[in-house]
Amino acid sequence: MQTREVIRRLVREHPLLESLSDPERRFVEDIGVLATVETGDYFIREGEANPDLYLICTGSGELLKTPEAGDTPFAIGTFAAGDTLGELSFLDGMPRSASVRAAQPTEVVIIPRTAFDQNSPVATRVWMKLEHNLAVLTATRLKSTSRDYVKSLQTEVELLQEQVHFGTLFVYMIIVFGLNWILRDVIQNYIQELAARGIMQNTMQRFLRDEHGVRSVMVLSSTVASVCLGFFYLRHRNLIGVTIVHYIMGVTGRYLTMMASI
Repeated sequence: MQTREVIRRLVREHPLLESLSDPERRFVEDIGVLATVETGDYFIREGEANPDLYLICTGSGELLKTPEAGDTPFAIGTFAAGDTLGELSFLDGMPRSASVRAAQPTEVVIIPRTAFDQNSPVATRVWMKLEHNLAVLTATRLKSTSRDYVKSLQTEVELLQEQVHFGTLFVYMIIVFGLNWILRDVIQNYIQELAARGIMQNTMQRFLRDEHGVRSVMVLSSTVASVCLGFFYLRHRNLIGVTIVHYIMGVTGRYLTMMASI
């Protein structure tokens, strides 16, 4: 298809140019430039001073943003046939805010910004209509971006809530397993002290007729720890108290052994 025919068809079918009259469409047809962009090529570069407007005829691609100089660009959107690109720089003349790369062979019609510098009634009318249509397009895109951003925030909040729930569950599991471990050790220590102090030490003290209980403690004790526990029980006659002391001594011993092995 001839270049002029492609431009003429796009001008008559593109949504941005629907409000133009026939003379105004012919003006756009005359100033439009058809360009073909190969796959992987950029036709808009972030930061460049290029105020032209791009109307997509065929093809597709992506919009890319670079956070900082030297960083890898990431996709912030896509485009397809019928889309308009470069409208912000076309309106305000500022450098490009993002790059555009073709994902497949793409045909675009370029509307040069300089074409509207001429002092002609038709150029002024086309500019005013484009300015209005681009403002509506920009507002529509902002609304869509806001909706997408809200959805993204909602997804992020839901993810954070799941993480909080998982973290809370994990903490509860640690507490339950920790209490289970402590309770198991305490019960085991209590049974040991019941046998060693409550039964054997009391029985040995009566057998030896040991009024003060010192000999019974020494006879039954094989370690310094058991001597300490024996005398603690001898003084307080309380199995719960000696069980707690036993547990604390056991935890301290395990901790010191672990630290010594590091």
